[in-house]
Formats: sequence, structure tokens, C-alpha cells
Amino acid sequence: IVVVDDCSSDNTQLVANRFNEVILIRNQQNKGYSKSLEIGIGKAVDIGGHYIMTLDADGQHPIELVDQIFNRIESQNLDMVIGVRDELPRISEYIIASISKFFWGIGDITCGMKCYKDTLITAAGLPTSFNSTGTFLAFFALIRGYKFEKVKIKIKQRIGKSRYGAGIITEIKLLLSIMRGYAAAIKK
Repeated sequence: IVVVDDCSSDNTQLVANRFNEVILIRNQQNKGYSKSLEIGIGKAVDIGGHYIMTLDADGQHPIELVDQIFNRIESQNLDMVIGVRDELPRISEYIIASISKFFWGIGDITCGMKCYKDTLITAAGLPTSFNSTGTFLAFFALIRGYKFEKVKIKIKQRIGKSRYGAGIITEIKLLLSIMRGYAAAIKK
């Protein structure tokens, strides 16, 4: 288990240090969601992880599905499993979900609960110039015909406030970031 603490003000370090199997990476300065995700995924691949699952730290993802997702990706020899939330918090996510549902049958490509095979991550590489790591990897896999499945997830109430914020500026930033992720996946 790799935990990336992006300058949190909670007890992430204390909780993570209670478990011997947890690798804690503490960013010395706030790097943001996507860069922290990139750091965590990169570390998981570096230490030999064959299947890498991402979860957001806001408590919304149902951790009781973790074993099921790992079992599914391994037993069915999948390249990726994508969580599909029962609710989307932003208009920009509805827009992207409509497009991804039309092309690939996925009604939530921006969900942070995903599982990737290491070979997919190695083939795609990790982006460094935009804020859309998880969505980039999903687009890369979908565009190239990698084998995937969806898992419906019922989200839980968020713990704390979103670091992305709310409002029209946030919506535009998210749309632009996702579009850059899509463009990078096409070029790769």
C-alpha cells in the first residue's frame, strides 16, 4: 500500500505509520491531486506492483470492493477496471461521462477508483505536464483497445471539502485538464 501525503493537515502520517506494509510518501510541498497520484502510481510500479489501484482520500470510494476489483482484474486477465460512481459531483464530469459512455460505454471515466495492470502503465507512461493522470491512463487504454471492465460503485459522503473547489472556474479547469489528457493519450 502506497500512501501519498500531499501536505495534509490531518493525521495521515500517524495513521499510515501504524501499518508495516504501508509505504508513506510525504510531499514536501503541495503538488496537487494528479501529481500525487502520479507519484504513488510510479512508486507502486517501481516496487514491483503488478496491479495498481487508485483511491481518493475523501472517503467516497467503497473500500469493501478493493478485493473484488483486484480479483477481477487478475482472474479475467484485464488491463484495467474502472469504477463508475452512482453520482457525479460536477457538470464537467457529466459532460465527459456522456462522451465516454457514447464511445466506450463508460458512464464515469473520471472516477478516481481505478485499477491498472502494470504493463498498461508502462506502455502509457505517466503524464507530467497536465492534471489528469487517471483519466489519461483510462483514455490511453480505451483508445488502444486494452481489455477492461466497469464496476458500479455507490459513493459515500465526502470527508472534508473538495480541494478542487466548486464553481465555473473549477468546471472549466477540469474540462481543460481532461481534454489535455485525451489529447496526450491520442498522441502517445
